[in-house]
Amino acid sequence: MTDFTWKPIEPLSDRDRAIDLAAMRPLYESWQTSKARLSVSSEGSLREFNQRLVRRLSIETGILERLYDLDRGTTEALVVAGFHEDIVSRSSTDIEPSRLIDILRDQEAAIQVVMDCVSRNRMLTKGVIHELHSILTRHQDTTTAIDQFGNRREIPLLKGKFKEHPNNPRRDDGSIHEYCPPVVTSRSYFDPASRPIRGETRKAVPRFLQTNRRLAKRGTGLGFTGGETRPTDGGWAASDGG
Repeated sequence: MTDFTWKPIEPLSDRDRAIDLAAMRPLYESWQTSKARLSVSSEGSLREFNQRLVRRLSIETGILERLYDLDRGTTEALVVAGFHEDIVSRSSTDIEPSRLIDILRDQEAAIQVVMDCVSRNRMLTKGVIHELHSILTRHQDTTTAIDQFGNRREIPLLKGKFKEHPNNPRRDDGSIHEYCPPVVTSRSYFDPASRPIRGETRKAVPRFLQTNRRLAKRGTGLGFTGGETRPTDGGWAASDGG
């Protein structure tokens, strides 16, 4: 029964950089060919393809995060037609259709922010990261907490902020998995002077929304509030978001 101790994210090592990504080249070339074909076929074809891709990513984001379930047929209809409540029947999802559409639109808006950063229309700053979190949690007002007696309850969710209390979950074997300390998450991960995204950072940004949560589970995430919480000496602490 060994506790996991949090460690900062480290730069890529020479070994990491030496990983052969040649297998990705055919996929990249295939996409470039398809993109060119869409651009030539009609003025709106590529734009429509991108819009559908964003809608699909928006839907899958919530499914991966277990915010809702949605059947395949309704998923495809929403991808094609857009996020309209009249497309969603109550039996096709496990939450109210109106709430589902609100969440999907929030996730779509967040993806647009990320795409603006990737295309260099916006600078990647601490403020943008907070904005992303605020957009993603726009329709999530509470988060689940566990008190000192093991009882679950809902408490207010801080939006667009880094966590303020420790949130180290206890595993089934009794060990503690330490997440990134609040004092670290409050520090800026970006230069005070805004700068465009370049190189490895630019490639990584499209994966930010999923990566931060995955890193949180390893104890190295940026540390947004949200998800299950546990009490600490300093009060309640959110445990999803590291």
